Amino acid sequence: LYPVSLILLALALIIYLAWAAKNLIFFIKPPPDTALIMTGPGDKKTVHFTGATVWPLVNKKVFVPMPHLPVQILLLSSEALICRDNVHVETRVTFYLKLNAKPEDILTAIETMGLYDIYNVNAVSKKFKGPFVKALRDLAREMAFQQIINDRVMFCRQLAKTADVNLNGYKLLEVSLEYFKQI
Repeated sequence: LYPVSLILLALALIIYLAWAAKNLIFFIKPPPDTALIMTGPGDKKTVHFTGATVWPLVNKKVFVPMPHLPVQILLLSSEALICRDNVHVETRVTFYLKLNAKPEDILTAIETMGLYDIYNVNAVSKKFKGPFVKALRDLAREMAFQQIINDRVMFCRQLAKTADVNLNGYKLLEVSLEYFKQI
């Protein structure tokens, strides 16, 4: 009986050490504000924020930073906004986006933009500039120039509500009206 229990104890110790070694060697933890995208068999992508076991021959790993992404809209001269009172306005508005920290949203962003473009400022700007300009023009058309000047905060809030539709895995953090001048 003694040799059998010793063998079982040794076997349990070997299994525990193998498990611990696996975690020490193959467990990858992403840095803060970064997601770990892991590709498994069949190119199935999974998203991890706290870490995952990555098998070198089976999985491919990519770290995706999740910074704030500014999308700047500059409308000057012939592209200027037209307010409800028919005043033409040059403007510069910056929309601040960030990847939503949910696995399904990050996977949606990857499908829409591609794995390496989801954190590229130029690619994100190109993707969202059209819808943001449309939202800006539509809202400016509903408001008078003096109304926008007097309540810029309300204008930015309304613009954020209008623009925050179907962002494909991103969330709109803030809208900043930086320049607004009648021409």
